[in-house]
Amino acid sequence: MMTGVSIVHVPYRGLAPAFADLLGGQVQVLFGTTPGSIEYIRAGTLRPLAGDDATRWDELPNIPHNG
Repeated sequence: MMTGVSIVHVPYRGLAPAFADLLGGQVQVLFGTTPGSIEYIRAGTLRPLAGDDATRWDELPNIPHNG
């Protein structure tokens, strides 16, 4: 609400269909897990904005995190 961004929750039964819709342009943002998205990040098909892990991942040193 503070940012003025309107977000609609879309429930999925797993990350596979969620990533399919994200990469296909059906949804614009996904709050997923790092292990589930790391291969898409490495391939350059997914751009992470931030991580919510307590510590930075060695595999993703340039991603801002909540630590």
